[in-house]
Amino acid sequence: MSFNFFNPILRKFIELCNEETPMVRRAVANRIGNLAAVVSKDIVITELIPIFKQLSSDEQVIILKEKHYSNSFRTLLKYCA
Repeated sequence: MSFNFFNPILRKFIELCNEETPMVRRAVANRIGNLAAVVSKDIVITELIPIFKQLSSDEQVIILKEKHYSNSFRTLLKYCA
């Protein structure tokens, strides 16, 4: 699928990453791997990895379940290779 298709989805995802409510940011962080599975490698590298780094340093989001956090990270790395 093309970037044009995912552009609005990606913009909304990025918007949700900066949401004021910690529960929303946690939910987004737990699903970042799902998005990585369907976008291009370039988007993973330029957009999703920086977002993942931002969310993983967010003290209110760090309460991520270890399983979801590691799954998201593994998925991101998988689509970068």
